[in-house]
Amino acid sequence: MTKRIGLTAAIALCAGMSATGVQAAETAAKPCVTPQEASGLILFIAPEAFKAVGDVCATTLPAGALLRQTSGAFIEKYRAETDAAWPMAKAALVKISGDDIKPALESDAFKPMMATMMAPIIAKDIKPKDCAQIDRIATLLAPLPPRNAAELVVTLIQLAGDKKESSKLPVCPADKG
Repeated sequence: MTKRIGLTAAIALCAGMSATGVQAAETAAKPCVTPQEASGLILFIAPEAFKAVGDVCATTLPAGALLRQTSGAFIEKYRAETDAAWPMAKAALVKISGDDIKPALESDAFKPMMATMMAPIIAKDIKPKDCAQIDRIATLLAPLPPRNAAELVVTLIQLAGDKKESSKLPVCPADKG
């Protein structure tokens, strides 16, 4: 069975932590992030995540599919939210990665790299057979304001709760957020 690298380990790796630090981050109990922090993180990484998913699905989706668009109104409305979402995204990243990453997150140079580093983590588990359904979900979310779409995704993560073996984004249960 192949071991998947979690979000915590990938962020720690990208931040240049030592192998021991990565191992400690993987085995330590992860605090949950508030729904607001999770929503901020989703909004912050959304433009790059949509592009990464579109790249994975490029061979299975038609050229006009929403996820195949690399620019335009859909991506731009999410891109317009990234700066406002950054404080909550940063708080979420510190919680799931630990205080060791905090100095890197304070750097203006690190901010644009964060979403670029996280997007492949999101897209790596996508199977080509799922691309049509993922594009349909994106199409259904497209009319919503980005904040509403992000909050809907967070609510679905909360609803799934312990039903999944582990979430790459440990959102606090609704009654604790």
